[in-house]
Amino acid sequence: KNFKQAVFYAKEALTIGKEIQSLKVQQQAQKALSVSFGKLKDYEKAFYHQNQLVILNDSLLNIEKNRAIIELSTKYETHKKQQKIELLNTNNQLQKVEIAKKKEENIALWSILGLVIVTLGTIIIIIRQRKKAAEERNLLKIQTHIKDIDFLQSQLAQKIEENAGFNLKIEE
Repeated sequence: KNFKQAVFYAKEALTIGKEIQSLKVQQQAQKALSVSFGKLKDYEKAFYHQNQLVILNDSLLNIEKNRAIIELSTKYETHKKQQKIELLNTNNQLQKVEIAKKKEENIALWSILGLVIVTLGTIIIIIRQRKKAAEERNLLKIQTHIKDIDFLQSQLAQKIEENAGFNLKIEE
């Protein structure tokens, strides 16, 4: 109820609030000054301090709005960067899958190519072996025929010797 004393302390609080740059302290001091001057029926000063209180409230509201805007902006940027990171990670994983798929395709291709080469090599070896075996059989047949011819020549020579004393005609 001692509003003069309240004015004195409120002015001190306002001075301290300005020194430490505390808008909350200044706000409370302006409110106390407005109420105290109103009770003392000094309406001009009460109105002045009420206007100062409104200005401080607006400043606090603007500061809070700016903080909220900065916070939302930071969250948005963070979310945006997180999405970029996730997209890059997804792209990286896709590239890894594509590389693995290409490796598998290359391995399959080289395996098939190797199998074809081995098969062709085996076929060529078999064909050569069969050709060589056929040549050996033909050579063996030729040698057998040569032996048969030699045998028949020796038989013929022997018959000619046995019949050398006879006059045979060519027909005989």
